[in-house]
Amino acid sequence: MIFNTSVINKFNKIKEVSLSITKGTEVFREEVQEGDVLFSVTSYDAEIEDAIDLVEGERVYVLETHNTEWWYVKKHLTEEKGWAPVQLLLDENSYMLYVQKKLHEKIDKLPVFEKPPPDEKSAAPRFVEKLQPKHTPDGTTVQFECQVEGNPRPLITWFRQTAIILPSQDFQMYYDEDNVATLIIKEVFPEDAGLFTCVAKNSSGFASSTTELSVEAPLSDHGSDATVLSRKSLSRSRSFKRLICGHTRESSLADILEGIPPTFSRKPKARCVDEGTDVELECRLVAVPEPDITWYQSGEELTTGKNVVVITDSDMHMYTSIVRISKVKRTQEGKYEVVARNREGEASVQITLKVRTGEKEPPQILEPLKSVIVREGDSVRLSTLIVGNPSPKITWLKDGKPLKVPTKTEGDTHTVILLHPVPGDTAEYTVTAKNEVGTAKTTATVVVEELQSLEPPMFVERFQEEKVPEKGTVQLVAKVTGNPIPEITWLRNNEPLEPSETVTQTYDGENIVLEIKGVDSEVDAGDYKCVASNPVGKASHGARVTVDVDKVKFTKKLQPRIEVDDKSLLSLECETSHTVSTKWYHNDKELSGMDHRIVIQEGRTHRLVIKRTTPLDAGKYRCTVKNQSTESTVSVSESKPEFVRKLQDFEVKERECAILEVEISSEIADVTWHKDGEQLKEDGEKVVFEKQGNVRKLLLRGTSVHDEGEYTCALEDQECTAEVTVVELPPEIITKMQDLTVAKGEKATFEIELTKGDALVRWFKDKKELQFSEHVQLSIDGKRQKLKVYNSELEDTGEYSCQVGEQTSTAKLTVEGRICGGPKPIAPRPPSKSGPVRLTVELPMFQNLLWTLLQGCQMSLSFHCTLMQHSLSNFPGQTSRSSGSMAPESSNHTDPSQQATDVDTVKLNSSSLASATFALRVEFFCCFLPFNFGQSERKKGKELKPSNRHIITEDGTVRKLIIKKVTLDDQTDYSCVAINVKTSSKLKVEIIETAPKINIEALQKVYKVNKGDDVNISVKYSSTPSPTDEWSVNGKVIKKSKRIIPALTEESASLTIKKVEDNDVGTYTIRLKNNCGEASAELTLIIMEAPSQPGSPEVIEVTDITITLHWKTPESDGNSPITNYILEYHDREDVFTWIKVSERILETTHKVTSLDHNMEYMFRVTAVNDVGPSPPSHPTRYIKITSPVSMEPPTIQEPLKGVVCGLKKSITLSCVVGDPSISMMCRVARVNKVSLNCTCNFSSFRITLMPVCKNETERNRRLTDGRTFKNKYMTYENRVAKYTITETTETSSGTYTCQATNDAGYAETTATVKIQEPPKIEVDEGVSTQKLRVTNQWKVEVKFTGYPKPTVKWTKGSKELPSTKHCSVYIDESSSTVAIYSLKKEDTGIYNITVQNEAGSASYEFNLRVIDKPSKPEGPIVVKDIRKDTVTIEWKPPADDGGLELSKYSVEKCELEKMVWMKVADVEKDVSSYCVQKLREDAEYMFRVIAENPVGSSEALESDTVTIRSKYDRPSPPRGPLDVSGMTDTSFTITWQPPETDGGSPILEYIVERREVNKKAWQKVGSTTVDVTHIEVSSLKVNISYHLRVTARNDVGPSVPYAPEEPITAGKRISAPSSPTNLTVVDVTSKSVTIQWGPPTSTGGTELTGYIVEKRQSSSNKWTKVVTLEPSVTQHCIANLKEKSEWFFRVSAENSIGLSPPASTELVSLKTHATVPSPPTAPLEIRSIGPNSIIIEWGIPESDGGAPLEGYTIAIRDIRKTMWMEVGRVKVGVQKLTIKDLQENHEYLIRIYARNEVGASEALESEEPFKVLRPTVGYSVLRVVFPKWFPTNSLNVCATDVFVCTDMEQQEVEKMDTTAPTLSFSTETTTSWMREAGMDADIRSYARGCLLRRDEYFFRIWYYARQLFK
Repeated sequence: MIFNTSVINKFNKIKEVSLSITKGTEVFREEVQEGDVLFSVTSYDAEIEDAIDLVEGERVYVLETHNTEWWYVKKHLTEEKGWAPVQLLLDENSYMLYVQKKLHEKIDKLPVFEKPPPDEKSAAPRFVEKLQPKHTPDGTTVQFECQVEGNPRPLITWFRQTAIILPSQDFQMYYDEDNVATLIIKEVFPEDAGLFTCVAKNSSGFASSTTELSVEAPLSDHGSDATVLSRKSLSRSRSFKRLICGHTRESSLADILEGIPPTFSRKPKARCVDEGTDVELECRLVAVPEPDITWYQSGEELTTGKNVVVITDSDMHMYTSIVRISKVKRTQEGKYEVVARNREGEASVQITLKVRTGEKEPPQILEPLKSVIVREGDSVRLSTLIVGNPSPKITWLKDGKPLKVPTKTEGDTHTVILLHPVPGDTAEYTVTAKNEVGTAKTTATVVVEELQSLEPPMFVERFQEEKVPEKGTVQLVAKVTGNPIPEITWLRNNEPLEPSETVTQTYDGENIVLEIKGVDSEVDAGDYKCVASNPVGKASHGARVTVDVDKVKFTKKLQPRIEVDDKSLLSLECETSHTVSTKWYHNDKELSGMDHRIVIQEGRTHRLVIKRTTPLDAGKYRCTVKNQSTESTVSVSESKPEFVRKLQDFEVKERECAILEVEISSEIADVTWHKDGEQLKEDGEKVVFEKQGNVRKLLLRGTSVHDEGEYTCALEDQECTAEVTVVELPPEIITKMQDLTVAKGEKATFEIELTKGDALVRWFKDKKELQFSEHVQLSIDGKRQKLKVYNSELEDTGEYSCQVGEQTSTAKLTVEGRICGGPKPIAPRPPSKSGPVRLTVELPMFQNLLWTLLQGCQMSLSFHCTLMQHSLSNFPGQTSRSSGSMAPESSNHTDPSQQATDVDTVKLNSSSLASATFALRVEFFCCFLPFNFGQSERKKGKELKPSNRHIITEDGTVRKLIIKKVTLDDQTDYSCVAINVKTSSKLKVEIIETAPKINIEALQKVYKVNKGDDVNISVKYSSTPSPTDEWSVNGKVIKKSKRIIPALTEESASLTIKKVEDNDVGTYTIRLKNNCGEASAELTLIIMEAPSQPGSPEVIEVTDITITLHWKTPESDGNSPITNYILEYHDREDVFTWIKVSERILETTHKVTSLDHNMEYMFRVTAVNDVGPSPPSHPTRYIKITSPVSMEPPTIQEPLKGVVCGLKKSITLSCVVGDPSISMMCRVARVNKVSLNCTCNFSSFRITLMPVCKNETERNRRLTDGRTFKNKYMTYENRVAKYTITETTETSSGTYTCQATNDAGYAETTATVKIQEPPKIEVDEGVSTQKLRVTNQWKVEVKFTGYPKPTVKWTKGSKELPSTKHCSVYIDESSSTVAIYSLKKEDTGIYNITVQNEAGSASYEFNLRVIDKPSKPEGPIVVKDIRKDTVTIEWKPPADDGGLELSKYSVEKCELEKMVWMKVADVEKDVSSYCVQKLREDAEYMFRVIAENPVGSSEALESDTVTIRSKYDRPSPPRGPLDVSGMTDTSFTITWQPPETDGGSPILEYIVERREVNKKAWQKVGSTTVDVTHIEVSSLKVNISYHLRVTARNDVGPSVPYAPEEPITAGKRISAPSSPTNLTVVDVTSKSVTIQWGPPTSTGGTELTGYIVEKRQSSSNKWTKVVTLEPSVTQHCIANLKEKSEWFFRVSAENSIGLSPPASTELVSLKTHATVPSPPTAPLEIRSIGPNSIIIEWGIPESDGGAPLEGYTIAIRDIRKTMWMEVGRVKVGVQKLTIKDLQENHEYLIRIYARNEVGASEALESEEPFKVLRPTVGYSVLRVVFPKWFPTNSLNVCATDVFVCTDMEQQEVEKMDTTAPTLSFSTETTTSWMREAGMDADIRSYARGCLLRRDEYFFRIWYYARQLFK
């Protein structure tokens, strides 16, 4: 589609366009004639013959308009012709209006996901660079680009016309950090032409930029139908995306926004009819989703009634609405309006109806002229409809003068066309109509604009989102540019905003201001949009204005509960006290209102409308505003799903994709797919099920003839069926044979590739069919076949051909005689000469690589090929060649081991930054021959030309190819051709994976940072592949947060901590890990602080005007070095003013000068670091400034300190010399004079030097530990003596002494200097990990340093590595070398060198892998599972994998009749078995397996001869009869018999299926194990008959199903009952089992007669009947079982028909033999807790007797009596009891018994009686009256016992169950009952005396006491 300039102009110019985004604007088509240009309003997929597909915005020409519903059109670009629906076509103006309206509505609905923080200023989007138009040929790639700015970062959305573009492979979108938005269309199609818009939107507003894409002719054929799912157009791409990705309601932004507002296809003409006739008013429109259509007459709604009928019809998304008026009346004339609304918008159109009565009438204009603005050259059509009686005379005027242009009249329609107007045609055009009754006229203005260079509008300043209080003032300010000056229109909520008393609009051509005063939330809140337009373009900008209301509440809340039916309308409505925005939530998820759930706000009323509810819409809905909310719970009654659109027969070509599709009424219901009655299973590749909304699809990919059949889609009890027909394609030759020319003796190979691997191929030579032999062999690998002619002879020359069906491929073979010299045998050569394989490496700028060069086997004896290695010592990656020779090809071509190629590997150093090369060397044994290097077909057989990367050299008969800067793209075969001979080698590139390695030397181990600052901890590493990172601090793993952010790049791992806190301090560990290993490093984070206070200053020396002070450094430097000290002082007279010493003090000793003599001063010092000053030190006492009176010997204030350092370092020894008397006296008479001697004690000799002395005698005086020395690096200032060694050497070690001497004496201090250097190792990292071939050389050199000289130790594994002939170890002064000149496999390992001295140690590991091709797989080949056409073979991995991981196994087969080895498959390295298929039954085969690694292939492991004959078979069908039991209306149980034979393999399961009699799809009921031959068939339909079938399955496969012919109808006959339910084991003892069950779900239609219980011991297969029980009994105890035995139990229900299938238990194991438990353990504690009460406590028994304890029994005896009485029983977990109501002053004995299922233990008895003392309390008498339920004399009662107990709650008595024969309220834990009395059964009252006053008593009565006490 190509838009001319006028289209763009009209897209932006027409004033109505800017207003068309408002709802209700009319959008319709003018009268259309043949030849007019129209545009498609939406995309359309043709569904009928002769119709054409349309893309939205596509331009077409009208050819025929005779049909009212379909027009015959021609596409503008492709010139394709066909029929198109009239409703989808609009004229240019109407389409532009529609595009504008639709686009702006979608822009308004675009969501905003990010809002700026409160402290950030927001800015609306603005285009810095706008889109530019594109003109491109069909099939090219197009890129649109623009740049935006705004805060928050705008969201970018791309549109074509009005459709949102989704990202895909064809439409790629990018939005980089510089806010540049890019849209790339990879392949342009004609349908892609049109308007493209980029929209940028954020919370502050939006901006858009529109441009045009024009597709130029000629058109390519790249969009043909050859590809089934190719992208034909934008619509095709979207359809395909939805086909692949599925569709949900809220799946994407496009799904939310994709819709069409109601759009009328054309404006209906005004109608003029005679009174009393029938008339139809019709309008047609397009809308998605379905609109509500309403007709109005004179403002009142028009409905069906009287003589009016309103009809609305739909077809997909096209709608037709008709008003039929029969016998129309004059009163029914006037304007009729039809209004259509949906969630996308609203549109309306008016129709004028004129009713003629025959009376004379003046002219009436039914359709007036319309004003237009066009650009120069664009045609103009003016038309009007005028009626009158009699017919009026029509006159056309231009600016009041008669029009000199031809006019046209058709009936009552009058038209004039201005062709190619010019600016001079701008005028006012008038039509006058006149008859004898009156006159009428209509006028319109036509503006023709001149073509000129114009500038589209652009907003350079934009207004932002505003929030203003109610009654406040809001001002929106913007600035716009454009030429001509743009026109400005303001919109509020998409409605035009007109100026008023409160609304002021100002615009001076550039600055725009909208001011609203006294804002009202009811009126002024909403979305404001400013639209600027001129003839060149249009720009718009919008933002929201929110009016803040203080208090809002819900005046009408949602209904609490709503129930609706599926697919019905749901409307939730509430009202607020003010007009404010609300938010809706569904199940606490905010609703956008842009899906099927429409949010409507009309003033204070808020509604949520769902037109067609689904079960997914059920849940809790909530509407909120500020802190108020209202809720409603919605439940949706789901209806039964049905088919809306059923399957259609489908025909598909072989290898294409078949798509079967149905549409159902439910979005959540599932369907099942069946082929020929068998249910299909999804495999994700061949068979794919898709669920997209209401659509269900079955995709059959790569169809073949096997996919033909009847396919059924089943939806619950419904189904639909379609036939799939696959059009089979004949086998074709994809890759044809090529002519060959080879030298005599070489191998010639013809290769073809077929479309089918099982195609019959016949091979011919000179039109005679070939017979295969060792000389001519055929190799088949799937669809590839190779014809190989070995050791070619001259007579092999000829024409070779292969025939596949009717297709033939032919090629010529030319065998030439040799031109080179005679053959020369090739023998192994030493490395220094021409060897078989060598590789030169110059270390690429790449990564760790493994280079493998595979030599070709097809080489002549007259030459040999080598790879030559350069001896370049600066190539750390170099390696030596293999010592094996290159032999001519073996004559035994069937053994792949003899075809295996030699391989050399070279590891490339990842740290090197050079290039990698390899040299191919060819040596001829004759004079110089022409040659060239060529590449294999993988390089398309192109000849290599010399270049910067490919260097070809010649040296005599040697030819060399060098490839520099090797990459993975260079991995291929390389050939050297000389006349008629050729040799080849293969270069393979393999990436070597390495464990992570951290660069420790470049690691910053300590990070110091100020508190509150940010810190970035970074660690550089190398690793292949990239590792995962884990950071921890002080052993705790760090999780990512906003403040702590870990990051990982290809070279470094970092951790950023923002605003460091105290708890961030610690040791950080970074751990990097990949599949090869891991590495870690520790780093320390320290927060720097101000230093602690230094020591108090001490006096060193005092003179009359100076003082020398010394102080100690601070205990803590605050983790930052001390930069300087601040020394302060004050005198006694001014104690508040501290005076700072002006000099910068760096040492801890300082002389303060210019002091006043005899004045007393106080001093203090402060330390300073980068953070700040420390607290000041404690001040000194007042010190008087005067010289000391007497001389005193010197003292050492701060001694020398020992130093340990390395070589070539600078060190300083210092000490502070003072006088104790000075430091302790307030006055000093005079200054002491001190001289210094420094001595050094070396290990081999002693010297003494004297830097400063009083006289020469003292300078030469010898000290006791050395001699004095003098040095220029010795200083003595301010009482500080220093000696600096500028560069340490080995001789710098020793003991140093500093001696201070004066006339009064001397003092000295001594320190030791120790020089040592820890060992360091230097290694080329390129040799740290190497893979080398057997017999290659391995040599590594390690350089080391250290002082004292370190020792060197080599180890392999854990053992020391000695120097031998095979492995030489060399050690010299600064290096060590290990060399192995001929590697063996056992040399593989980890070699370690350790260098150690007293300063430390260093070590390094070398990983050496010696590699080779693998040994052959371990045999023998085991042949198993032989069947009629398949066999499974197994093997074991090779004993030696060659030092490399195996890459695969190759499996080959050979049919002995043909003697041709054929490749069967490549098998994964982890698999050691394979099932070979498609074998001929009764044929003999051999199989062989070859192992491969990156080096090469192993020898073959061959099998013995195998005859293909089935050993196992499928089982026979299960047997009948099919017994039916448990019949109900909806279920029954079936039982069958096992099959007669299991096919030699055990049966695994039975599969039961069912299908309705009239249906074809079988549905699986379930499966059972081999032991179960019955199953319940449930969920059946009443009175529906079913067919059933049962299939047995073993390892071979399923049997033929057993399917009785007679169907079964549920509930139609009496049957045996179903199985009992819920069979459980409720109790197990050592000799009994108690089982319990429930009644069967079905009695079979008659009453049960009983249950049969059976048992079976686990060691037997025989069931034994135990008992027959009444139907009311559902529990039974099976007793007298053997201890420790194991049993199965089953129960069957029985009725008059027979037994049900049994319900069985799992295996039940009886408990072992048990005895009574041991007694409870002592001590038995007894203590009194109150009057008449005691508490007892005991321990648990030592043994439970082999059965679980059940509880304890407590008995008590008054020593005055002989009878023991049981007073209570407690549970097993209780070991104490409270006994009350004992007799005062009585003594009691107590016994405790433990109980289990066997009985009671022996008693634990109290050792002596316990006396209960009588309390001093009163008594009362209690009378007990037995309740009415107490038994009468008719009961078998002998006596009644009464018990008394205290502290029981009376409420428990009130809860007494009056139906029970016993009553007990014992708490069992804190209270016991005592037997009170025994009475005859006929006594019903009892009196009890001597009770405690104010106490509570409860009684219980037993009427069968014999059962209580034994």
